[in-house]
Amino acid sequence: MATHKNDINELISQMASELREKFADTNADTNIDDSVMVGIHTGGVWVAEQLHALLNIQQPLAQLDISFYRDDFSRIGMNPQVKPSKLPVSIDDAHIILVDDI
Repeated sequence: MATHKNDINELISQMASELREKFADTNADTNIDDSVMVGIHTGGVWVAEQLHALLNIQQPLAQLDISFYRDDFSRIGMNPQVKPSKLPVSIDDAHIILVDDI
């Protein structure tokens, strides 16, 4: 099990490095530290938590529940358990990093 955890941590570290590079290459006016990271419930939130910490993003981590927009619940016979979205800062005119576990 430790091997899988190490693999996941390595992948998340690689994602953080690539995001830093992408922001550096895109625009000198864009600073990843001032971006807003949004994790999609549920799996995207824990990935976003790890990335948020590695990237030292100053804005609080936001969480978004997309349960109402899923199209697979009726096929698999599940009722969505809606969790509250948490957007602690304004996202108007913000650079957003949207994270999901897909």
